[in-house]
Amino acid sequence: MDIISKRAGQIIATLNKSGFKAFIVGGSVRDFLLGRKASDYDILTDASIDQINTIFKSEKVKIVGQSFKTCLVNKIEICPARSKSRTGNFPENDLEMRDFTMNSMAYNLETKTIFDLFCGKKDLKKKSEGLKKILNKRLKEIL
Repeated sequence: MDIISKRAGQIIATLNKSGFKAFIVGGSVRDFLLGRKASDYDILTDASIDQINTIFKSEKVKIVGQSFKTCLVNKIEICPARSKSRTGNFPENDLEMRDFTMNSMAYNLETKTIFDLFCGKKDLKKKSEGLKKILNKRLKEIL
């Protein structure tokens, strides 16, 4: 079973050729690790919404989301890095901002490796959706 669809791989290759980093993130990485076929693919990139639009101008691009804009390119979601992570370590800073450890994993197509800075694999083995410390901290700040 492949971790990535042919189309998602083409999108990542196009972003890479345009000088940007791009990773498969979230549920498709989780599904791969669980031996399931992914139902969709999310790509995280350090390209901005405008840059994604320019790169894929010949394709069907739709911008979605209100508080955090993403692009759909032929029904594959491409998420630009959150502004904070564009200036720091990418993709690490963006992955740190995600809600669950399993959503904080990213697959690097070039190196064929999985970034797992927050022990998402371990939580999957425990069959839990462990919240990261950062979410707990944010909840405390809000409450």
